[in-house]
Amino acid sequence: LQFLYLIAHTRTAPLGRSRTRQMAPSGRKSAGKVAKKAAKKPEGAEDAKKKTKKPTRSYKTYIHRLMKKGSHGRITTKGMVIVNSFVTDLFERLAAEASRLNAHAGTKTLSSAAVIAAVKLQLPSEMARQALTQGAKAVGAYTKAVAAQQKAAEKKSSGKKTSGKKASK
Repeated sequence: LQFLYLIAHTRTAPLGRSRTRQMAPSGRKSAGKVAKKAAKKPEGAEDAKKKTKKPTRSYKTYIHRLMKKGSHGRITTKGMVIVNSFVTDLFERLAAEASRLNAHAGTKTLSSAAVIAAVKLQLPSEMARQALTQGAKAVGAYTKAVAAQQKAAEKKSSGKKTSGKKASK
């Protein structure tokens, strides 16, 4: 994971920033593009609905949060793309391995045992151990937060009932 540190501390210009655009004779940046777009539009194309792009899964916000949480506050655009593709690839490999293990076991529901086995099979031993430890810690913290939230909700709902009884006395 030292490459994350190297990526965060490289100060290179993002792709396409160093090139200068050629100005059209009229003073606009892209005079030819407007004419080409107008020529390509068939009649009645305005009535057709525009296709919306399917959103792609990105881990950029989570990577940024982790970088802020640690001592490495910044990351370049190139670095973010590299780390995002690394995380996406790792997720896909773990999901595929867990799916294969489930199919081998003959079950349709993904179990935590299949995910743990997939992590152990896909990652090197020390990294797998660290990932499983951090995963267990995260699940424990989530369970604790949900329990506290439920307890607060119960306390709030029981407080309303008791206040109603006091008012009727």
